Amino acid sequence: MTAGALKTRRDWAAAASALSIATGLFINGRHVPALGGETFDCVNPANGSVLEKIARGQAADVDAAVANALQAWNDRRWRGLAPRARMDILLRFADQVQAHCDELALLETLDMGKPISDVLNIDLPEVLRTIRYFAECIDKMEGAVTHTDPSALHMILHEPLGVVGAITPWNYPAQMFGRSIAPASGVTTTSGAPSNMAVGRKVDCSSTSSTQLRNSAAPITACDAPAAQAPAVATSTSR
Repeated sequence: MTAGALKTRRDWAAAASALSIATGLFINGRHVPALGGETFDCVNPANGSVLEKIARGQAADVDAAVANALQAWNDRRWRGLAPRARMDILLRFADQVQAHCDELALLETLDMGKPISDVLNIDLPEVLRTIRYFAECIDKMEGAVTHTDPSALHMILHEPLGVVGAITPWNYPAQMFGRSIAPASGVTTTSGAPSNMAVGRKVDCSSTSSTQLRNSAAPITACDAPAAQAPAVATSTSR
């Protein structure tokens, strides 16, 4: 990952000052306020400044996200696509993540306090590898069966699980986003309850391929909750 290699500290500071951070819960293809109308401060740990007020997702918001994912599961808008069609969309999604790597690296650094060189050289390359790996797996999953009596029918049937709840930790949110979304989107639908997800919100909405994921393919939804509320939201997600 070399897109930001030639930027100076002044360049990064200027880019950060112009950065836009999505603040809503990402449900049903768009950002929406929390049902309760509450927000929490997204704080830059380096200087204590408030980056943005983020919608505070709670149990009812998780339920809405899961209901949307279940609807998408039932109407087969994603799982009904041919494997290579899903693969192509996820690969284009990865390409868009790479194209926006500077912006995503800034979001991760401002949100988490992680050195931007680490995000560019460790975190985002891992996100790309993960998305592309699981995209390629879509049309290559196979199984093997033992030899049986000619009168017996012996097979392995791969079936998607359905709605998946993904809860991200605070320390590697971009990587956890990739490791949750990529395998789940390969064969199923996804609902998330992330705690530190500025990158996840931006990845969801910043690219052309993401528009395809929202409108005609994998229904990815996200609810945000601060750490203090994470147990309650996690309980709702895991129900």
